[in-house]
Amino acid sequence: MPPEVAARLDTAITAILSTSRIPGATIGVWAPQGTYLKGFGVADRRSGRPMDPATLMRIGSETKTFTVTALLQLVDQGKFSLDDPIGRFIPDVPGGDAITIRHLAGMRSGLPTYLSNPSFARKFLADPTRQYSAQELLDYAFAQPPLFPPGTAFNYSNTNTILLGRLIEHLSGQSLATYLQANVLALPVHRTWSDTRPGNAKVPVAQRDTGLLDGSVGSSGRHLASEGYNGATHEEGGTAGAAESDPVQRAGSLVVGTGRVRGRDRRGGPCRERRDPATG
Repeated sequence: MPPEVAARLDTAITAILSTSRIPGATIGVWAPQGTYLKGFGVADRRSGRPMDPATLMRIGSETKTFTVTALLQLVDQGKFSLDDPIGRFIPDVPGGDAITIRHLAGMRSGLPTYLSNPSFARKFLADPTRQYSAQELLDYAFAQPPLFPPGTAFNYSNTNTILLGRLIEHLSGQSLATYLQANVLALPVHRTWSDTRPGNAKVPVAQRDTGLLDGSVGSSGRHLASEGYNGATHEEGGTAGAAESDPVQRAGSLVVGTGRVRGRDRRGGPCRERRDPATG
């Protein structure tokens, strides 16, 4: 990267991190003019350990793109259609005969997140390190009424991708961890890393005390409810952060150029709705 461009990036990034009160970040730019890869701030506020490009970072809801990429691969193989109802494959989903796989991937199913169930919240606060099975989290979600009829609105809910993970396991005959490792994480995506070892929740991560909740899955197949205790995971999940685009579109963008997911699968386009900040 030309020195003058790198200097401008340094200034802009430092200012943004300061005004946003972000303690640390790694920034990478790969362009025809060159490469810019640099750590800023600290990876651990307690020790002051500096951030650098080698720091392992938990990527949270970005793993939803892995799940939907796997989903589109199975569509390519003729296993199902995005417009098939989830009830055809997974029983006991409320309204499952009307909720399509496309609805789930686009966060338009109307299924609430387990995070909004007070019973789940109480158990989480009592033990933030507890791990949950997919069915346990779905039970918390399904105990609540639907938010809206399928396809009529957008609501960011981890319940959707947990169901998609179950669908991938059902159709592939493999655990989600095994399928993703072989068919998604093995794709030639630049600088992608994942820990699939048992106990990966113990991998040190920056900012462990974020207090966010998610639906990520460790290699054991158990879901970890606290972002702060989940290390470098690799399966479908979702931190409490916002998502403004359709995961189907995002998954297609993840593997453009690999030839593994064709353009016809990246239908639907970005969702223009934004989540209500009052409700999260």
